[in-house]
Amino acid sequence: MRNLKMRKVAKEIIGFKIPKATLNSFKKKFYQIMRDNNIKEGEWNSSGSGRLISNPEWVMCKTLFLDSLRRSLDFPLLFDTPDDLMAYGEQPQYIAEVFYENNE
Repeated sequence: MRNLKMRKVAKEIIGFKIPKATLNSFKKKFYQIMRDNNIKEGEWNSSGSGRLISNPEWVMCKTLFLDSLRRSLDFPLLFDTPDDLMAYGEQPQYIAEVFYENNE
């Protein structure tokens, strides 16, 4: 039977916290790549009172970084699913049919 208590499930998933040390290590690596390639988030505005943070290179790199993190989770979740979570119900018996050509 399917579990349709999605509100509770959604709250649990949204409430899942990634350890700060893990997040900090990801951010540190990203920022180091940006430093190594001299890519800045934006530029100072003309009055010096703030920043414009719309540098296309930064936006592209940040998007690639976030997509990479997502892919790092997506594929293991797709291919490493525990047997008890693969499908509802019992797996039907599969009977392979073998056909032989009559070469007579």
